[in-house]
Amino acid sequence: MKIISFGRKERIGHGCFRFVYAHENPEWCVKVQRKDKANHKTSDQHNYREWLIWNEYPECREWLAPVIAISEDRMELVMARGHRCKRKPKNAPKWIADNKSKNWVAINGRKICCDYGNPGTLKKIRELMDKK
Repeated sequence: MKIISFGRKERIGHGCFRFVYAHENPEWCVKVQRKDKANHKTSDQHNYREWLIWNEYPECREWLAPVIAISEDRMELVMARGHRCKRKPKNAPKWIADNKSKNWVAINGRKICCDYGNPGTLKKIRELMDKK
C-alpha cells in the first residue's frame, strides 16, 4: 500500500530519523522514514516498531497514539494525530524509552505517546511481558 497516494500533505514536523506530514484526514499524520538516514542501524525500523508494538501489545495501547496503517516497505506510517502537550504525564510508564515531553500529545483529552519507535521501548515491553 502506498500511503502517499491517500493523503500526505505539508510537512508538520521531524525527528532524527523521520519527517511528519499532515494527512488529508486532519485526525491523522504520516511519518516518513528519512532516506538520508537509511544506513543508520536503527533508522529504518522506527515505523515498523511502532506498528509492531501497536499490533502485538494491545495492553500498552492506553498510552500510545493509534497506528492506522503502514506501507509494505515500512517507509510510511499513518498514525492518529494529536495536539502537543506541554508536559509528559507524571505517571507515564517506564517502558517508554524516549520519554520526553515533545513525544506526548493529547487526543480526546488523554495524553498519549506519539513517538514510541525507539528500540529501547520494544525491548522494555518484551521484558515486561516475559515477566507476566
